[in-house]
Amino acid sequence: MPTPPVAPGVDPAAFAAAYDTGLTITECAARFGVSFGTARNRLVAAGVVFRRHGQRPASSGPALAAAYDAGATIAECAAQFGIPFGTARNRLIAAGVVLRQRGPRQPVITRVDLGALAAGHSAGMSQHRLAAVHGTSPTTISRILASAGITHREIPADAEVPATPGPF
Repeated sequence: MPTPPVAPGVDPAAFAAAYDTGLTITECAARFGVSFGTARNRLVAAGVVFRRHGQRPASSGPALAAAYDAGATIAECAAQFGIPFGTARNRLIAAGVVLRQRGPRQPVITRVDLGALAAGHSAGMSQHRLAAVHGTSPTTISRILASAGITHREIPADAEVPATPGPF
């Protein structure tokens, strides 16, 4: 059978590299903006040996999981490995990774901030005020202070507690 024609200006090696990362022919076509037949012809021109239907290389699984565990989002992992979002998500699940919940990432309090939290707490700042200053919740502040061994301040029974305006 003759080799199918390859459109000028397109490198079949780029298709082969994408296919070797685990993309299907359909995913290669979508990535390069060509039809299925054109993508397949370019892969044939590159000398690619096609996988059986449903067969995928497992090459990026551990590296993909490591990137996700290091804090990258699924979208960032997909971009890093040059694969579609759905493929990255499926490979993470297949690797046994527990996916994080959706939504914006919560700010992480570092060890440097722990010193600032402790100093603010010692100076009499409330957990609500500390939370506002550090851009997190009072519950997170309480958890971090407790993990550092800093306990809640006791308010003496005879102390005057200023009224805090509330929503009611």
